Amino acid sequence: MKILIVNHNSEIAADVVEKLVDEGFSVEIILFFRPALKRMASGDIDVSVLSLDLPDVSGAEAVRMAKEIAPYTPIIALVKETSPELEREVRTIGVLYYYVLPLEKPSTLYRVIKIALRARRKYLREKSFALSELY
Repeated sequence: MKILIVNHNSEIAADVVEKLVDEGFSVEIILFFRPALKRMASGDIDVSVLSLDLPDVSGAEAVRMAKEIAPYTPIIALVKETSPELEREVRTIGVLYYYVLPLEKPSTLYRVIKIALRARRKYLREKSFALSELY
């Protein structure tokens, strides 16, 4: 399964990435949103970890565009500076988890990524089952 991390800084704890890679997950890190959006369009990303503090697009707009391109890919939003309005807006758009940085407990992010992967697998199984019913 493929995990895309879109973050221009180093807030993502190396041990989280290392743990995921050790378990056999493919982890790709992209520093800016526009190239990440192109990568999301490929359709083979299972979970996106998306910083809402990117220099090339605003937080809520990034989530909106990502959901338009890959509506069934779970998004974990990372933010340094939060507000109730931003959190409400991105949750309404459809982020799975809203994580306020810094990563004081990287293990929490790791667990949330694993939950997102389970949600993605469930969606893919249901989609596969629905398609099999057509034939």
